[in-house]
Amino acid sequence: VAKERNLRLEVTDSVFLPRMGRGVIFRQNPVAGSMVKKNRRVLLTINSIQPKRVSMPSIIGYSLRQAKAELAAKQLNVGKLIYVNDMATNNVLSQRFEGSFIATGTMIETESEIDLELGMSPDNSMTSIPSLVGFSLVTAKDIIIDNSLNIGKLTFDESVKNYADTISSFVIRQFPGPTESLSYILGSRVDLVLSTDKSKIDSGKNL
Repeated sequence: VAKERNLRLEVTDSVFLPRMGRGVIFRQNPVAGSMVKKNRRVLLTINSIQPKRVSMPSIIGYSLRQAKAELAAKQLNVGKLIYVNDMATNNVLSQRFEGSFIATGTMIETESEIDLELGMSPDNSMTSIPSLVGFSLVTAKDIIIDNSLNIGKLTFDESVKNYADTISSFVIRQFPGPTESLSYILGSRVDLVLSTDKSKIDSGKNL
């Protein structure tokens, strides 16, 4: 495609996104639609062909906040929060990957999601729903986890056309809406509607 338009391609960076095809172009500069001179270099960021692997840390016995930080240091992500009755709330009881216990030291691809089994005491089992409208998807996920909640259904509007748009999208609506009281049990799901159209943020806040 570039040769037909007298353009030169140069790979200048790479990322690793497990849900995107290996070697697929993630970002380009100049962006599509830009008017450029012939023989212009188009700088590409591609999805890495060879995934990076890290050693699974031991997070059993950690608090949710500590476990999240430890996983982030290893370029791993918190997945689903699974709450069970226990004397200490938000204490990690088990670490899981793809439905099974994952042992400390197991080599795993970076950006993998680690599900956490967490304790929940009867007298500390409720949380509030934070306001998420206007935040990026990545930030919204962090806020949801920090409030002991799970990401529910993600709905993207017509402005989100590819995986790169998904990463840069932000919340325009949420269900349930934000609450001021501790009215939802730990581990409840929050559904999000996302867009790359910033004009939709204010309308989402009014719903």
